[in-house]
Amino acid sequence: MSKTQQTFPLLYFRLFNAFERDDIRSCLIGNNAKSILVLVAENQEISDDLLEFLSKILQAVNINLRQDIALLQVTPESSFGFIQMARKFPVEKLLSFGLPAKRLGLHWRYTPYKPIEKINRRFLFAERLSQIQNDRQRKLLLWKGLQEMFTS
Repeated sequence: MSKTQQTFPLLYFRLFNAFERDDIRSCLIGNNAKSILVLVAENQEISDDLLEFLSKILQAVNINLRQDIALLQVTPESSFGFIQMARKFPVEKLLSFGLPAKRLGLHWRYTPYKPIEKINRRFLFAERLSQIQNDRQRKLLLWKGLQEMFTS
């Protein structure tokens, strides 16, 4: 099995370079009830600890990891066209952890941890979850950004 096709023991989806996939839906977890795409860019498969951290930060803004979002783990080097993907898959909000806008084909100026509104959608770009998890300042920036994104 190649490095980009490792299987998550509990989540049953593969780590891959999103640019290589035509059918991105088959690689997502979650029911996406609220049309929220969460990208998690990490070099290794997401640990249970990191997944629990993500779940808790989403719960703080009334978002359920399994029901409300579509979660896609990619490598930090991944690139794909967000616009093309959004034509096939409903996305009203995007949270990107570790994957900058330019890797999604979106060449915008933005401030990390600050939500922006473009093309009738809301976006928030932040550092990798593994960088945020144990850093109080980054957690505070993320908390403020999530509150702004989901309460306005």
